[in-house]
Amino acid sequence: RDFKYLVYGTEIARYYDIEMTGRLASHWPATMRKAAFETYSRVIRNRCPYLVSQNEWALERLFANHRIVLPFSRNGRDVDHILTYIRMLAAPEGKPGVDYYALPADPPGS
Repeated sequence: RDFKYLVYGTEIARYYDIEMTGRLASHWPATMRKAAFETYSRVIRNRCPYLVSQNEWALERLFANHRIVLPFSRNGRDVDHILTYIRMLAAPEGKPGVDYYALPADPPGS
């Protein structure tokens, strides 16, 4: 299974120095490919949105990136599109790593 980027943001392409619009996630360099596949596979498998917090190297410095990863479905069951918003901030301290936070499908008390 592979994932195709229909649209890839200009700013994020600048951080990673790669344009991914219309390309497959398998075109990422190996270290970045693994993280992309893990994130997208998790969203599809669990059919829920995630907040992903990750420290990683880009432009020769450590950044803290925070992503909202949202699953979409045409039939209400199978995830067939994923929308991601990413915000990258300079990370003054820390080490590379990734944390996943599942966002509940329904708000508490509903």
